[in-house]
Amino acid sequence: LVELLLDDGRINVNAVDNSGQTALMIAASNNLQGMVEMLLRDKRTDPNIPDIHGSTALILATENLHVEVVEMLLRDERIDVNAKALSGRTALVSAARDGQTLICELLLAKHGIDINAGDKHNRTALMHASIVGVPLVVEMLLRHENIEVDAADNKGMTALMLACSRGSRGGRRQIVELLLGARGINVNMTDNSGNTAFIYAAMLG
Repeated sequence: LVELLLDDGRINVNAVDNSGQTALMIAASNNLQGMVEMLLRDKRTDPNIPDIHGSTALILATENLHVEVVEMLLRDERIDVNAKALSGRTALVSAARDGQTLICELLLAKHGIDINAGDKHNRTALMHASIVGVPLVVEMLLRHENIEVDAADNKGMTALMLACSRGSRGGRRQIVELLLGARGINVNMTDNSGNTAFIYAAMLG
């Protein structure tokens, strides 16, 4: 039926429901890969429309962990890989926050990706990966030529500070080692409270 309706030029393929979601968003959220492919083939489809939460099809697919759908969307030249939800999170920030290695890898390979984009707290993908403790994601991010390892959030905390303030469990010791080895890192930066990464580590004993 969808294919039949798409053949009718009167159909508004970008119509939204009460939550602001288009057919593409719904398909992306529910891993309906055939539907996503069909909708992306239609030149009328706008893949960057945000819902009431500011989330696009790419962000929704990322948050729902649908790797294949993310890959399909990234192949579309119209996609805005740096679109932000109202939370300020991009698809990359969301993927790093959830520790999604495969999705992070796909997003990092996309030309034009803003690796240093921050959410509403100005926390970047590197910061979130350092918090949740996913060394492989941190390693991938650090390999990117545009990474700003000393970027600070709204409290002045860097990825190294955030990792040290969480202790050594859950892969964070390895993350601290990776961050210490990052090119150009300033290990003695202070946050808004005057604390350094070393002070945070010392607080935890």
